[in-house]
Amino acid sequence: MTNGDNVSADGTMGQVSASPTRIVRVLIDRKATRQVITGFGGNFAVARFGDRDAHDSVGGHVLANMPIGHARIGIPLKTFIKESGDNYDAAHTAVKDVFRLMETLRDRKIPVVASVWDVPDFCLSEPVAGTEGRRIAPDKRDKVIAAIGEWLRLGRQNHGLTVPYVSFHAPDGGGSLFLTPEDARYFITRGGAAFEKLALPTKWILGDTATGASLAGYVSAILSDKSVVPYIGPVSFHAWDSLSASDDAYRAIAKAARLYRKPVWCLEAGYDRTPPGESDPPFWETWEHTLNLAHSYARCLTLAEASVMDYWQFQNDHPILGEEESELADDDLTPLVRLFPAFHLLKLFAETFPADTQMIAATVIGEGILAVMGLEPQAGKLRVLLVNPGEVVDVDVSGGQPNGTYRVGGLTSAQADRIPFAPHAPESEAAAMETDKKGNVIVSMVPRSVAVLSEQ
Repeated sequence: MTNGDNVSADGTMGQVSASPTRIVRVLIDRKATRQVITGFGGNFAVARFGDRDAHDSVGGHVLANMPIGHARIGIPLKTFIKESGDNYDAAHTAVKDVFRLMETLRDRKIPVVASVWDVPDFCLSEPVAGTEGRRIAPDKRDKVIAAIGEWLRLGRQNHGLTVPYVSFHAPDGGGSLFLTPEDARYFITRGGAAFEKLALPTKWILGDTATGASLAGYVSAILSDKSVVPYIGPVSFHAWDSLSASDDAYRAIAKAARLYRKPVWCLEAGYDRTPPGESDPPFWETWEHTLNLAHSYARCLTLAEASVMDYWQFQNDHPILGEEESELADDDLTPLVRLFPAFHLLKLFAETFPADTQMIAATVIGEGILAVMGLEPQAGKLRVLLVNPGEVVDVDVSGGQPNGTYRVGGLTSAQADRIPFAPHAPESEAAAMETDKKGNVIVSMVPRSVAVLSEQ
């Protein structure tokens, strides 16, 4: 425990520099409440087009090792809807496999939402992938609605599954399907009424837009007709522009959600949807990727006020862990799981801000630091997560308990291959430091690092 010293983001001790490179102040206001966290989770959607198994080994390892508070899966309508004969192929391997995945998530008490990426080409007005012409034909919209309803009904009847919310994936972008705001209103109102007739509690996620910057305009156009209101749930966006969009564009997400009294969910958390080229080591394993991800999450939580963050994906697509063959006795080859730095970062977010954490606001005076903070649900203790994308910085954090104690942990490039100190770590495993009589403390952050302060 220290008094007057500082602790770096990797837990090492050191005196406050007499001439620090820079100082940033973080002024915390515990009364400035924002969103309440629903959960940190991820996508399990590799089978969304019905052409792959819904389970993969990466997803299995994530389920076994990551605290998961939310999940999103893909509805394989492309294989479920039949053009002739029986309307639906409930016996299709992909359909049954997705239901089995959902059962696994349910048994682990992980809330699940479901999205539609695609439909059979005969349901489209112009089957050209990646263009705004890939729209569901007007005379096929009711068929698609009926198919979603039947898929939900089968899930409930045969598997005991209830899906609270559904959506069309990125309907404003046209990468899969393109829905104008008018199209979206049709599906929300007609689909919502159809779900009610089936005694299903399912509502529509509002937006689920391809980017954060496009969210406010798209949902405002949909809500120009108030008939959609009874059938909508949370506002959702995808964070692929989270490192490029302006602060105001992401603040507009929170503003739109408050206007309609809806929570904000980020159902595709990430910052670059384009897979990088080959590199050594692979990009997903690098600290650069992890730090970018920390920056992205911080902006979504503080500017957009997201209460759900679902990483893309918790399977072998933008992976957070990998497998290597390990030769054991008798020449058996057994997969050896290697957790990437991004895995540790996402786990750090989930453990620092568990479900029901009350997020609060702070003012950052100075440049280059992102600060995320909340009050944990059991005792209202302060949790502070700091992201430093730049060089050495001393961060003066106010708002703590006078003469109080923080446990300090974090993640840096030097320790990126091992588990970071978590907020609940035993006293022996995490550095500690005291606040002064005003509740202030100075944390020295090494370059390109993440730090966590956990009030005791």
